[in-house]
Amino acid sequence: MTEQHPVDVEPRFRTPPGWPTPSAAWVERHHLAEPARGWVPAPSLPAAPQGWRFWEADRRAVWRDRRTLVGLALVLVGIAVVVTVSVLGGELRGLAGLGLVPVVGGAAVAITSSVRRAALADRLVAVARERRAADPIDPEAAWGVPGALPFVEASGDERRSPVRRRNRIAVAVTATATAVVTIVGASVAVVPLVQETVGGVGQTLALGLQDDAPAPSTASASPDPDTDPAPDTDPTPAPAPSTVAVDAVLEDGTALQADCAVAMAGRTDPAHCWAWSLTAPAACEAKVTVRFGPDANAPATRTEERFVSLSPGVPLSLVLRGGETIAGLDHPTCVSAGSAPYPIGTYDAGVELPDSDFPAACDDWGCDGFVFDAESACDAATIEVHVFDEVADQHSRDYVVVQPLADGTSTTHNEVFVPYDHGRQPADAEVSSVTCES
Repeated sequence: MTEQHPVDVEPRFRTPPGWPTPSAAWVERHHLAEPARGWVPAPSLPAAPQGWRFWEADRRAVWRDRRTLVGLALVLVGIAVVVTVSVLGGELRGLAGLGLVPVVGGAAVAITSSVRRAALADRLVAVARERRAADPIDPEAAWGVPGALPFVEASGDERRSPVRRRNRIAVAVTATATAVVTIVGASVAVVPLVQETVGGVGQTLALGLQDDAPAPSTASASPDPDTDPAPDTDPTPAPAPSTVAVDAVLEDGTALQADCAVAMAGRTDPAHCWAWSLTAPAACEAKVTVRFGPDANAPATRTEERFVSLSPGVPLSLVLRGGETIAGLDHPTCVSAGSAPYPIGTYDAGVELPDSDFPAACDDWGCDGFVFDAESACDAATIEVHVFDEVADQHSRDYVVVQPLADGTSTTHNEVFVPYDHGRQPADAEVSSVTCES
C-alpha cells in the first residue's frame, strides 16, 4: 500500500535544507507566496534546491468538500449505468441516455466546487498580500537569524501554487471524463434507433448490388504464392544484452543528500552511504558489482552483487550502505532477462502506513512510503521502485535500496521510503520488483 507523507489541513510551508523554520506569523502573512528565484532569508544561508516546492497542498481537502463528493458520486453512478447498458446490449441500449443525466449533473457540481476552491485560494493569497503590505514583519524576528533579508516574491511567471494546480487538474480530468462518457453514452443510445430506422433500406440496397456472375472457380480463388505479401517482421529487433552500454556516475549535491538521508534514517550501523545514477539507452537487466574497502589503495574487503532493471533513458538511483570507507562500482553489464536470483513476490499488507513511521528526513525532502508483505524473508533484499513524473505523467525515475525483508509470518510489515526527486512530488510510484541476492 502506498502512502505519501501527510500535510496539515492548511497548505504547509516546506523549509528548504539549511534554512531555519520561519515564525507562524511569517507563514500566515506569506500564504502561498513563492519567493523569487535565488532569494534566501539571510546571505549566510544556502539557496533552495532547484525546483524546490515551498508550499505543500493538502491532498485531503478535496475529499472533505461535500459538494465535490456528491458530484463525483453522481458521475460514477452515471458511468456505471452507461457501462452496464453497453455490456448488456440489445434493447436496453436505448436506456444509456439515462446515465448521461447524473454524469452531466455531477460533473457540473464537481467542477463548480473546484472553481470555488480556486477562487477561495486566490482570495486568501490576496488578503495575505494586503496584510503583508500594511503590517510588514521584521525579517530577523521571523527567521531568527541576524542580517535577515526582506521577502522578495516571485514574478507571475515563476509562481506555481500547488492549490491552483490541483484544482486545474481536477477540473480538466472531470471535464474530460464527462465528455468521453457523454459521447459514448449518446452513441450507444442513438445507434439502435438509427439501425431500426434504416435497417429495411440497407437490406434492399444490399440485395440490389448482388453480382449475378457465376462464382469464381477454385483455381482462380486460390492465392498466388508469388503475389502474397511477406509475413510481418520486426525491422528493429531488441539489441543483445551484451551490446547495451550502461552509464554509471556517482550522485552528488542534493540528489545524494536526499537519497542517503532517507536511506540512513534511524540507522547507526552501517555508518556510510553511497548512491550511483545508472542509465541505459535500451531496456536492460543490469548486473552491478560493488567493491568495498578501507581506502582506495587497499584491496576490497567485501564484494556485493545487485541486479536492477533499467528502462530506456530512465535514470536509476542505486543507494547502498556500508561500514567501509570506500565503495567502488565495477562497470555494470546487461545480462539475459531473468538472471536475477531469487525474485520475491510481494502483496498488499492491508494496513495504513502510520505517519509516525516516516523518517524525519522526509520532512526535509518529501517522501513516498510503501508498506507491504513478502512471500519470503531476506537479510539484504534489493527493492526497486518506479516513479512517475507529476507533470509529464510518465515513468521518470527508478529508485533502488537494499534492506532486510521479513516474510508474511512476521508480525512486522515491510516498509520502504523513497525521497522526492529535487523536492518534486511524483504523480505515482510503485514497488516494481524485489530480489534476494544473498
